Amino acid sequence: MAAPKFAEGRKYERIATIPNFLTVFRVFAAPFVFIFYSQQNYKLALFLFCVAGFTDWLDGSLARKFNLQSRLGRYIDPLADKLLTFFSYLALYSEVKALFWAVFIRDILIVSGVLISKIMKIKLEINPVFVSKLHTTFLSLLPPFLFVCKILDTCKNCNVGAFLLQKQQSVVAVFYVVVLSTTLLSFFAYSKVFYKAVLASKR
Repeated sequence: MAAPKFAEGRKYERIATIPNFLTVFRVFAAPFVFIFYSQQNYKLALFLFCVAGFTDWLDGSLARKFNLQSRLGRYIDPLADKLLTFFSYLALYSEVKALFWAVFIRDILIVSGVLISKIMKIKLEINPVFVSKLHTTFLSLLPPFLFVCKILDTCKNCNVGAFLLQKQQSVVAVFYVVVLSTTLLSFFAYSKVFYKAVLASKR
């Protein structure tokens, strides 16, 4: 995510903005997705996940439209996204073990690279690449799909539910292939950026 531009000479930022409140809501909502799912309250877990996902789109749109971007939002927005993903996949851990660890390790390595660049004072600019956007899209679509399958599992007499449950394994297999491949590809893409930044710092 590119850093937002701020007006010259601006010493103070508005922190109490609607986009920031929406982002903070997402931070606190994330663990409750896990809690509700663990309590087998799949409908509420799905509802909260969808609301949180909607606020992710809404806070960015409002920030851009009304010039409410801030440094605080720049940091807590990706944190909120990661927390929502983490707790959703933690809830589904028994079904997505490989994806959980692949995504978790990738994010840890990327964050470690950013921290190392800060410590070594290496100029590092990370902008989302296409494969990373594809990765995020499929990563975000799998939890609600599995939540819906859990809900439909309680009403197998429903024709649509029965059909979807029959296709569940095939759909999940597609998600596995796409998410795992884009996880690796995006990691290598960001590793290349980090490597080039290190080389540039030594010139």
